[in-house]
Amino acid sequence: MSMISINQGYYFPLPFRIFGGALPVFSLVFLTQSNYILAVLGVVMAFLLLTTKYQIILDLKNKNYFEHLWILGFKRGEMVNYNSIEKLVIGNRNKSKTYNSRGSTNTVRYTAYYLCLLIDGNRVELLESEKEENIDKLKSNLVKSIGQVPAEDLRG
Repeated sequence: MSMISINQGYYFPLPFRIFGGALPVFSLVFLTQSNYILAVLGVVMAFLLLTTKYQIILDLKNKNYFEHLWILGFKRGEMVNYNSIEKLVIGNRNKSKTYNSRGSTNTVRYTAYYLCLLIDGNRVELLESEKEENIDKLKSNLVKSIGQVPAEDLRG
Protein backbone atom coordinates (compact mmCIF):
# COMPACT_ATOMS: atom_id res chain seq x y z
CA MET A 1 0.00 0.00 0.00
CA SER A 2 1.77 3.16 -1.17
CA MET A 3 -0.89 5.71 -0.13
CA ILE A 4 -2.33 6.10 3.34
CA SER A 5 -5.32 8.39 3.91
CA ILE A 6 -5.99 9.51 7.50
CA ASN A 7 -9.14 11.36 8.54
CA GLN A 8 -8.02 13.79 11.24
CA GLY A 9 -11.47 14.97 12.32
CA TYR A 10 -14.36 17.16 11.31
CA TYR A 11 -13.95 20.86 10.65
CA PHE A 12 -17.27 21.92 12.18
CA PRO A 13 -18.14 21.11 15.81
CA LEU A 14 -20.94 18.69 16.66
CA PRO A 15 -23.76 21.27 17.14
CA PHE A 16 -23.17 22.62 13.61
CA ARG A 17 -23.22 19.09 12.18
CA ILE A 18 -26.49 18.35 14.00
CA PHE A 19 -27.95 21.53 12.47
CA GLY A 20 -26.63 20.33 9.09
CA GLY A 21 -28.53 17.08 9.56
CA ALA A 22 -31.77 19.01 10.10
CA LEU A 23 -31.32 21.29 7.08
CA PRO A 24 -32.73 18.80 4.51
CA VAL A 25 -36.02 18.80 6.45
CA PHE A 26 -36.20 22.58 6.06
CA SER A 27 -35.33 22.16 2.39
CA LEU A 28 -38.37 19.92 1.96
CA VAL A 29 -40.53 22.65 3.49
CA PHE A 30 -39.04 25.18 1.08
CA LEU A 31 -39.74 22.81 -1.84
CA THR A 32 -43.43 22.57 -0.90
CA GLN A 33 -43.58 26.38 -0.90
CA SER A 34 -41.93 26.53 -4.37
CA ASN A 35 -38.87 28.28 -3.00
CA TYR A 36 -36.34 26.22 -4.95
CA ILE A 37 -33.34 28.46 -4.36
CA LEU A 38 -33.58 28.15 -0.57
CA ALA A 39 -34.19 24.40 -0.87
CA VAL A 40 -31.03 23.88 -2.95
CA LEU A 41 -29.06 26.20 -0.68
CA GLY A 42 -30.21 24.19 2.37
CA VAL A 43 -29.10 20.88 0.84
CA VAL A 44 -25.71 22.31 -0.15
CA MET A 45 -25.23 23.75 3.35
CA ALA A 46 -26.15 20.37 4.86
CA PHE A 47 -23.53 18.58 2.77
CA LEU A 48 -20.99 21.27 3.62
CA LEU A 49 -21.61 21.03 7.37
CA LEU A 50 -21.71 17.23 7.42
CA THR A 51 -18.75 16.38 5.20
CA THR A 52 -16.04 19.02 5.73
CA LYS A 53 -13.06 17.42 7.47
CA TYR A 54 -9.30 17.57 7.92
CA GLN A 55 -7.35 14.87 6.16
CA ILE A 56 -3.76 13.90 5.46
CA ILE A 57 -2.61 11.60 2.68
CA LEU A 58 0.84 9.98 2.87
CA ASP A 59 2.20 8.90 -0.50
CA LEU A 60 5.06 6.57 0.35
CA LYS A 61 5.93 5.79 -3.27
CA ASN A 62 6.43 9.43 -4.38
CA LYS A 63 7.67 10.53 -0.93
CA ASN A 64 5.21 13.34 -0.26
CA TYR A 65 2.27 14.07 1.98
CA PHE A 66 -0.79 16.20 1.40
CA GLU A 67 -2.42 17.99 4.35
CA HIS A 68 -5.76 19.39 3.29
CA LEU A 69 -9.29 20.38 4.15
CA TRP A 70 -11.83 18.17 2.39
CA ILE A 71 -14.85 20.28 1.37
CA LEU A 72 -17.65 18.64 -0.64
CA GLY A 73 -15.11 16.35 -2.27
CA PHE A 74 -12.68 19.15 -3.15
CA LYS A 75 -9.30 19.15 -1.46
CA ARG A 76 -7.74 22.43 -0.35
CA GLY A 77 -4.23 22.23 1.05
CA GLU A 78 -0.60 21.81 0.19
CA MET A 79 1.58 18.95 -1.00
CA VAL A 80 4.92 18.62 0.78
CA ASN A 81 7.81 16.49 -0.54
CA TYR A 82 10.13 14.76 1.92
CA ASN A 83 13.34 12.74 1.87
CA SER A 84 12.89 10.40 4.81
CA ILE A 85 10.65 9.52 7.72
CA GLU A 86 12.95 9.75 10.73
CA LYS A 87 10.79 8.66 13.63
CA LEU A 88 7.29 7.77 14.75
CA VAL A 89 6.24 9.52 17.99
CA ILE A 90 3.35 8.52 20.26
CA GLY A 91 2.45 10.64 23.24
CA ASN A 92 -0.31 12.02 25.38
CA ARG A 93 -1.34 15.44 26.59
CA ASN A 94 -3.75 16.57 29.25
CA LYS A 95 -6.71 18.58 27.99
CA SER A 96 -9.83 20.10 29.41
CA LYS A 97 -13.24 21.23 28.21
CA THR A 98 -15.36 23.76 30.05
CA TYR A 99 -19.15 23.68 29.83
CA ASN A 100 -21.08 26.74 30.96
CA SER A 101 -24.74 27.14 31.85
CA ARG A 102 -26.67 29.81 33.70
CA GLY A 103 -26.09 28.40 37.15
CA SER A 104 -22.85 26.50 36.92
CA THR A 105 -19.61 25.82 35.14
CA ASN A 106 -18.26 22.32 34.68
CA THR A 107 -14.71 21.51 33.61
CA VAL A 108 -13.90 18.04 32.31
CA ARG A 109 -10.27 16.97 32.24
CA TYR A 110 -9.11 14.11 30.05
CA THR A 111 -6.06 12.65 28.34
CA ALA A 112 -5.71 12.86 24.56
CA TYR A 113 -3.27 10.59 22.74
CA TYR A 114 -1.47 11.60 19.56
CA LEU A 115 0.61 10.04 16.82
CA CYS A 116 3.18 12.07 14.90
CA LEU A 117 5.78 11.40 12.27
CA LEU A 118 9.08 13.21 12.32
CA ILE A 119 9.66 13.89 8.62
CA ASP A 120 12.86 15.73 7.62
CA GLY A 121 12.99 17.39 11.04
CA ASN A 122 9.34 18.55 10.87
CA ARG A 123 6.71 17.16 13.19
CA VAL A 124 3.58 16.09 11.29
CA GLU A 125 0.68 15.17 13.56
CA LEU A 126 -1.36 12.39 12.01
CA LEU A 127 -4.02 11.76 14.62
CA GLU A 128 -5.19 12.89 18.05
CA SER A 129 -7.76 10.80 19.87
CA GLU A 130 -9.16 10.28 23.33
CA LYS A 131 -9.05 6.53 22.65
CA GLU A 132 -5.63 4.95 22.90
CA GLU A 133 -6.79 2.03 20.73
CA ASN A 134 -7.21 4.36 17.71
CA ILE A 135 -3.59 5.46 18.01
CA ASP A 136 -2.29 1.89 18.38
CA LYS A 137 -4.35 0.74 15.39
CA LEU A 138 -2.98 3.54 13.19
CA LYS A 139 0.55 2.81 14.40
CA SER A 140 0.29 -0.85 13.40
CA ASN A 141 -1.09 0.13 9.96
CA LEU A 142 1.78 2.57 9.47
CA VAL A 143 4.42 0.03 10.49
CA LYS A 144 2.94 -2.44 7.97
CA SER A 145 3.06 0.17 5.19
CA ILE A 146 6.27 2.05 5.98
CA GLY A 147 8.32 -0.77 7.39
CA GLN A 148 10.56 -0.50 10.43
CA VAL A 149 10.82 3.09 11.59
CA PRO A 150 12.29 4.04 14.97
CA ALA A 151 9.43 4.69 17.38
CA GLU A 152 9.42 6.87 20.47
CA ASP A 153 6.67 6.31 23.00
CA LEU A 154 6.15 9.34 25.26
CA ARG A 155 3.02 8.08 27.01
CA GLY A 156 3.42 8.39 30.73
